Amino acid sequence: MPSEISYKADFSEIRYAQCWEDADILLDALDIQPGDVCLSIASAGDNTLAMLSQSPARVIAVDINPAQIACLELRVAAYRELSHPELLVLIGSLPGDGAYRISLYHRCRPQLSIVTREFWNKHSRAIAHILLG
Repeated sequence: MPSEISYKADFSEIRYAQCWEDADILLDALDIQPGDVCLSIASAGDNTLAMLSQSPARVIAVDINPAQIACLELRVAAYRELSHPELLVLIGSLPGDGAYRISLYHRCRPQLSIVTREFWNKHSRAIAHILLG
């Protein structure tokens, strides 16, 4: 059964393009051990990916908003495909023009699921205008 919030909020757009919580505090508090299975609200993916640095057996990311899952999936693809400076340009932490960010996205595209590719193809303006970071 859908939650009450799903009837009141628009979950078709990105709500969190970047997590501003301190991942070190999160990791200290969770005390993730190698072999643990972790559950994370995806949000923009920053904290979910930080959990992986502790070598858990698995991190499961969930989110009521499919746009947030698309943010996480794009970050994962960017980590796999791009250099670190390129990733920082894509998410808006380093300057770069919109055309360059779109070209970086196109390099990541083959690693995305069909659903996520369709999302980002419809929201390429968000990539070009640094709405990811």
